[in-house]
Amino acid sequence: MDQTDARATGPGIAHGAAGVRPVTDGSHGQAGEAGGGPGRGGAPRPLGGGESVRSRGTDGDVTARASALVRELLQLFGHDPGREGLAETPWRVARFYQEFLAARPLPRLTTFDAEHTDEMIVLRAVPFFSLCEHHLLPFVGTATVGYVPAARIVGLSKIPRIVHHFARGLQNQERLVQQVANCLVETLQPKGVGVILHARHLCMEMRGVQIAGTVTTTSALRGVFLEDARCRREFLDFDAKTG
Repeated sequence: MDQTDARATGPGIAHGAAGVRPVTDGSHGQAGEAGGGPGRGGAPRPLGGGESVRSRGTDGDVTARASALVRELLQLFGHDPGREGLAETPWRVARFYQEFLAARPLPRLTTFDAEHTDEMIVLRAVPFFSLCEHHLLPFVGTATVGYVPAARIVGLSKIPRIVHHFARGLQNQERLVQQVANCLVETLQPKGVGVILHARHLCMEMRGVQIAGTVTTTSALRGVFLEDARCRREFLDFDAKTG
């Protein structure tokens, strides 16, 4: 279970582990919360699992076609899809891709008046997983996301939702970190945004150079995180505390 790190990392920083509320009045990130700010993408839609956005009338057809292709692929590489361990594999693989690759709207991002809050708000150790678009293999890691408010703050549960939204589907880590940062800038128009992703890529560990345990780090800095050396250092130092 994630626990709050209650220590300050420097002037003007409030922080917490993923899902923990660094700066809160008890109203942040609640289901069904009301508040101002843009309601992007309409009503929230589950980001993990759930039904495909395809209509029920076509779900079965898509699953059947994809399942047949997976079965053919197994046969092509010398495996018997009729044996007990593989009998349901084509269907399971087809359902996974159908669900994971389905297009979903960005969830509604509830925002609140910042009420003169000018501290850095940071969530760390936000877990995510995605699929490398080059090899269709997973990359898995954690995100550190921070921003300095201007007029609006966002419900804290929405920050992991933003990360998960853009991580779903076929991605690369370089694009993903930029999309998360750009979304926060567009939604909040804050004084600055910082996003750092650390991830292990199975396309490097299972194939190619086959180096296990290598971690790739990408970052996107906006506003004061890019322009103010002290602010940038505080954010980078904070990210370094993530175990």
